[in-house]
Amino acid sequence: LGKDQFVCRNTAIPLDAGSGIGYKYLWQPNQETTQTILASQAGTYKVLVTSSDGCVGSDEVELIDSCPPIVIIPNAFTPNEDGLNDTFKPVFSEYGINQACYRLEIFDRWGQMLFSSLEQAKGWDGSVKGELCKEGSYVWKIRYCSLDGRVFDRIGYVILLRK
Repeated sequence: LGKDQFVCRNTAIPLDAGSGIGYKYLWQPNQETTQTILASQAGTYKVLVTSSDGCVGSDEVELIDSCPPIVIIPNAFTPNEDGLNDTFKPVFSEYGINQACYRLEIFDRWGQMLFSSLEQAKGWDGSVKGELCKEGSYVWKIRYCSLDGRVFDRIGYVILLRK
């Protein structure tokens, strides 16, 4: 089956157990009985091969999830307490991130930090020390880590609208 391989969502990796006259195959974890399979999820794949004269061989390969988290970062928000877009925060895919490695920071145009959070669920409400910030553009900086430990740093801007 070869060396362990990296996979990412919706990518099918063909695994081939080798051919032989009268060979029988049994794959784990999916119980398939063909010479080749398409593996699209991370995990350990094992195959048991039995020849026509009863000789048995086996092999396994680890498919390692190498998908970076998908992050959606809004470019505007309206902290007007209408229940829609009242806070600014990134939204992460179901693949998730390492919570111990998350940080969101918001800065004004002069580089003064206005907000900082180590909690993914906590977003910026458009205020500083209880005072409402003016409408305008603010810089955000986000650091997060994938579950396999890779670090991602992103910087951008968000528009605060008071409508």
